[in-house]
Amino acid sequence: MVVAEAAGGEGRGGGDGGGGGGGGDDGDGDGDGDGGGGGVGDGGGGGDGGGGGGGDGGDGGGDGDGDGDDDGDGDGDGVMALETNDLTKDRHATLKNGEERRIIINKSAEKLKTFNVHNSKDSDSGGETDHCGGKKKVEDTKATTMVANEFFWSYSDEPHASRRRQILAQYPQIRQLFGPDPWALLKVTLVVSLQLCTAVYLHDVGWTKILTVAYFFGSFLNHNLFLAIHELSHNLAFSNPLYNRCLGIFANLPIGVPMSVTFQKYHLEHHRYQGVDGVDTDIPTLIEARLVKNIVTKCIWVLLQLFFYALRPLLINPKRPGKWEFLNLIIQIGLDACMICFSGWRSFSYMILSTFVGGGMHPMAGHFISEHYVFDKKEGQETYSYYGPLNIMSWHVGYHNEHHDFPRIPGCRLHKVREIAPEYYENLDSYRSWSHVIYSYIADNSLGPFSRMKRNLSTKNK
Repeated sequence: MVVAEAAGGEGRGGGDGGGGGGGGDDGDGDGDGDGGGGGVGDGGGGGDGGGGGGGDGGDGGGDGDGDGDDDGDGDGDGVMALETNDLTKDRHATLKNGEERRIIINKSAEKLKTFNVHNSKDSDSGGETDHCGGKKKVEDTKATTMVANEFFWSYSDEPHASRRRQILAQYPQIRQLFGPDPWALLKVTLVVSLQLCTAVYLHDVGWTKILTVAYFFGSFLNHNLFLAIHELSHNLAFSNPLYNRCLGIFANLPIGVPMSVTFQKYHLEHHRYQGVDGVDTDIPTLIEARLVKNIVTKCIWVLLQLFFYALRPLLINPKRPGKWEFLNLIIQIGLDACMICFSGWRSFSYMILSTFVGGGMHPMAGHFISEHYVFDKKEGQETYSYYGPLNIMSWHVGYHNEHHDFPRIPGCRLHKVREIAPEYYENLDSYRSWSHVIYSYIADNSLGPFSRMKRNLSTKNK
């Protein structure tokens, strides 16, 4: 894993609230290309202020709501930071908690530098140094057959900002891939319309048919919309962040549960603070990890993935909801009520079932595991791409290393990053089947919720 290096340059912000800071390849103002302008709760502008720092491909300007870098990673993502004041308070509280954790962790550094190696193929190695500089502790053969009971810890910053700077320095033409997907609005509208029409059509059919259609058809549509919301959280449909947020609320309708606005708030922190203990809510809680210890509990965990995914932020990093969350809630309740009143409970149930079966033991849900779960500890890789056919249905979220390297590039153009800079990706482990990822995760006794890479809060991210 490489540590981010400082890089010079300049960045400018726009809007009414003043510009973003200078310095850095990405216009974040901190000179390291991985901090400054943006992120929800950390953007260059907020409230009635202007847009945040632009950087590479960032729009810098905005709608008076503040739209700094979407993840603070310095790629100029230009994502809105609506409700900035409240979110900044939340971020500062989070960082304070993170600092407390870091102090505690530093007091027991030797324990954290010991990895619990549980894969039998590691049992012959003699305690070699891991990719982060820590030492792997080799357990006996009997111990290696058990599910990991500790998270893996990294002692360097997340790898994507550093790799992004290297790639842009070598292939500056990649900046031409930045910007919105012109077909995003049409794609979202078609899928929303198709799913709502299907729900109405099924208003008087039997429950068996509803469940069957939900699993083999509706689940693909609703998961597509979930990943459309992911795309929109990076402002990849319009240059104006406000339009992206509105389209995200529209895409949320067939899902049945309001999540679009809240998802963006937490997802952008997942990019900037990947793996940071107490901040990145993509990582399972300690409660989850300790309860899921065998094949049976892993099956239950996979089936209920979306429930854990939804509740996790409340336990790890709770945030006060803002006006956009309430708007998302009101519009969603309105659609749900209309569906129940005019079409019946079966139509509404079809939408809900499509959401939750599609997020459980389902091929599309394989990306939840494939993206960041560490299957091979010896490699030290913490982000994985998927290059299979389901990318067509999933806004190409499978190109996950490429996405984390360049969050400002829409999914439909991520394959070009790999084509332009193949040497950065061809040697990384990747997948061809999400279904096989789920099977391997459940069947392999060495894998579980603890199979994630964590890191402490970096001083440059404070």
